[in-house]
Amino acid sequence: MGYEMIRIAAARNGGFFVLTVVGARGSVPRKVGAMMLLFPDGTTAGTVGGGGVEAAALAKARDCMAGRRSAVVRLDMDGAETLGTAQICGGSVAISVDWVPGPEQFRAALGVLDAGRRVALSWSPGETMPVAFAAGTDGAARTIISDAAADTAGDARAAGEAGAEVLSTGTSSASGDRFWLAVDPPDRLLVLGGGHVGQALAAFACKLDFRVTVGDPRPEYADPSRFPAGTEVMRADFRSVIDAFAFGPASCVVVVSPGHLDDLECVRALLGREYRYAGFIGSRRKARMILDRLREEGFDPAELDRIRSPVGVDIGAETPEEIAVSILAEIIAVRRNAQPLRSKHGG
Repeated sequence: MGYEMIRIAAARNGGFFVLTVVGARGSVPRKVGAMMLLFPDGTTAGTVGGGGVEAAALAKARDCMAGRRSAVVRLDMDGAETLGTAQICGGSVAISVDWVPGPEQFRAALGVLDAGRRVALSWSPGETMPVAFAAGTDGAARTIISDAAADTAGDARAAGEAGAEVLSTGTSSASGDRFWLAVDPPDRLLVLGGGHVGQALAAFACKLDFRVTVGDPRPEYADPSRFPAGTEVMRADFRSVIDAFAFGPASCVVVVSPGHLDDLECVRALLGREYRYAGFIGSRRKARMILDRLREEGFDPAELDRIRSPVGVDIGAETPEEIAVSILAEIIAVRRNAQPLRSKHGG
């Protein structure tokens, strides 16, 4: 369950079901940890794989709706007895169908995520959920862990020992596995420069679940009407925008300012900040000039090595939209701990 799912759940009133893939073997549509929501009015959010797998899980949830009860659905997709369009993925999947009495836990989690901290959801498959939320500052990737020996109190203690803050706890009579699902705060993208590339970056990043801030001192470029709804647009000098931005382990920064001196000022102001990704657009010659200048000024070489330039992956990008795609591809690779090819274009 990512940030957007928690946000949707927190906005509802009354109870709903959470469907979670808690077991998977062989080839299956979604991995362990995939989630979807089912509301009493029949609306849904997210997916646990689509097709027959999802249809069976939703059917079980609707069967459980009247009694507000939970269950676990186990499906075999080896194809031994399938005909026509039935799925033959060649694996098996277990989906926990859990009734949530109300959104209070999700609202608590949303507040923590919006403050830039991680949330962990713990529950026993087939039991009313959630049992416990915990939050910490760890920025690691989303993960789900099964521990058959864990109990609610033990989970809470373990979360505390790991530096997490326990938001709330409950009780569970389940004797089987318990699961932890970690959800990171939404990635935030700061775009320094609202020109053509900055505009394209904001447009695409919003579709990739980034919270986008665009800063530019020029009124014609710092115009909210040029950017998707929800984009924070700041009309101020670049240093002021950087000083006002809430940096953290989920922060990404791309400098696409109108000139070399602005680039230099932006990179200088970024050094020493906490971020996941930072880079600036331009040729290799420009990158070398700016970084050499900052080395001469005495900045930590290790900090300068973290700045990416030329920014983006090499896809032969030429148009602003293509350059934005190449930059976001590199950011996504960093988000997923992949190793993209470095850029060769000069921006």
